[in-house]
Amino acid sequence: MCYRVSVTHRKPAIASNNTHVYSTGASEATSTLSQARMIAYHRGQIKILNREALEKTSCECYQILENEFVRLLGLLPNKQRK
Repeated sequence: MCYRVSVTHRKPAIASNNTHVYSTGASEATSTLSQARMIAYHRGQIKILNREALEKTSCECYQILENEFVRLLGLLPNKQRK
């Protein structure tokens, strides 16, 4: 499965659930993650290439949001569905 996210440097961009990224932070993050081959970034579009690696490098906020998703909606994220 491929995940794509649009990012703009003019307004806050939603990188994932309720995570706002501004221009300097967006540039640094996309550059670092692109060099690590976790994402591909071109013209404001992010394509997630390695979700597992991306999750491992994220802060504890990702797991908190994922747990809330499961708790509130009673659904498992796509990666755990069978």
